[in-house]
Amino acid sequence: MVRWKINIIIFIVVCGTLIAYPFLTIKYFENVTALKMYYYNLMLPAGALSLVLIPPFYFKKVKELDTMVRTKTKQVITDITSCIVLIICSNLIFFGVAFSFIITSNAYFGTPKAIMIQQSVEDYDKSVSRHGKISHYIRFKNPETNKSVNLNVYKEYKPGELFIKKMYIGYWGILYSVD
Repeated sequence: MVRWKINIIIFIVVCGTLIAYPFLTIKYFENVTALKMYYYNLMLPAGALSLVLIPPFYFKKVKELDTMVRTKTKQVITDITSCIVLIICSNLIFFGVAFSFIITSNAYFGTPKAIMIQQSVEDYDKSVSRHGKISHYIRFKNPETNKSVNLNVYKEYKPGELFIKKMYIGYWGILYSVD
């Protein structure tokens, strides 16, 4: 196997591990703030960087593997489509790694501030994935900032019911709890 292919496989495994880590170790965290951080600070640079780096990578490393003989038009369409797919996939991988890094660094960098959440649930939403997994989402006011927080929880709550949990405000100001 070509050496760069092995490196790509290792890269994907490492990225998968980095992406999964906060979801396996941090039970509760507000994701809206982390998504906004990515959207406002990292999405545009990541997109621009992939637009600059992916086409040369494709034409130097990947295209040489394509030995199928095509007409000139079909080859151009194949090249453009392949570059677009690579750009989308690389941006999705970068999003996952960046989002996970934001959540993980929030929990493990700096000194977290412990707060006791005793707020009534403003809104409750339940969704079922196509595989049957039930997710529970609640919204309540953060007593520190007085902003609404959307949180994925592990049981059903009714609007008005009291949500009691010891949580922490981490490095980036995001609420989280590991227990």
